[in-house]
Amino acid sequence: MKRIVSALKKEKSYRDFLKTYAERKGKRFPILVSGLSEGAIAAFYTAILSDLVIKKNALPALCILPTEKECARLCAMMNDYHVRAVTYTVRDMVFQNIVASHEFEHERLATLDAILTGKCDIV
Repeated sequence: MKRIVSALKKEKSYRDFLKTYAERKGKRFPILVSGLSEGAIAAFYTAILSDLVIKKNALPALCILPTEKECARLCAMMNDYHVRAVTYTVRDMVFQNIVASHEFEHERLATLDAILTGKCDIV
């Protein structure tokens, strides 16, 4: 997997991306990534994280995806690349007075703890 990431880092488009990012240093802005295959997305995020987050001990990156299924898939791929990835699960709205499991609350608290203690690279 390291070979895939190192090959990606040699690509001109990736170097152009880093150059553009460096020019905007100090200014936070969202990054939209589109048109990549599923495996390429994980490699791209891993390369970005290794260059911009992990080496600099920065705050974790935030990645917003349309569905929880895609979040879980990306999180698993990132962990395969040895990137500490966690998900922040959606809270289901309960409109009835029923007893519910607190599993999601525990997962959300664990994610917040990972962010605060520096135990994750991407959320």
